[in-house]
Amino acid sequence: MIFMRGNSGKSTTLALILLGLGVLVFVLAAREGRDRPVSISATRALRQNLSSWITTNGKVEPVAPHIIQAQLTTFIESVNVKEGQTVNGGQLLMTLDAKDVKTELAHMREQFVAAENERKIAAAGGSAEEIAQLDSDLAKTNAEIDRLRSERDSLERLYAKQAATRQEVEQTKTALAKAEAD
Repeated sequence: MIFMRGNSGKSTTLALILLGLGVLVFVLAAREGRDRPVSISATRALRQNLSSWITTNGKVEPVAPHIIQAQLTTFIESVNVKEGQTVNGGQLLMTLDAKDVKTELAHMREQFVAAENERKIAAAGGSAEEIAQLDSDLAKTNAEIDRLRSERDSLERLYAKQAATRQEVEQTKTALAKAEAD
């Protein structure tokens, strides 16, 4: 611990008192400026006609722009309002040419009816031509399976007598498994 002797203790105390007085003066001076009212000049707004004009170059833009966009790509047949005219919500502004859309709608309806007929035929088991074609394909596949089974049996007998290779037997078995899967 350090002990101070002599005048150094008194000078420290004096420095602290002066510092405290300086802070007190600063705080009091700052409070006086804050309480003082600030004067401003104001006037009441009036609604009246504008009596002065200014000519300038510029661009006029709406406060809230509204974009009107058709859902279809088509031509305008007629415009029912004039430029600058005030319009209301829901008011008919223009008539679009709908000939292309009507043609496309008729085409889509025809496709829908055709698809519905195909669905009914498929639900009933298919057309007579499709059934005949499927029966023919099934008979051909069954004949191929019978032929491959017979060939497999023959090759296994020949392999047992060492007259055929194991590769030939495996190829026939693979072809038979593929035909049975189809």
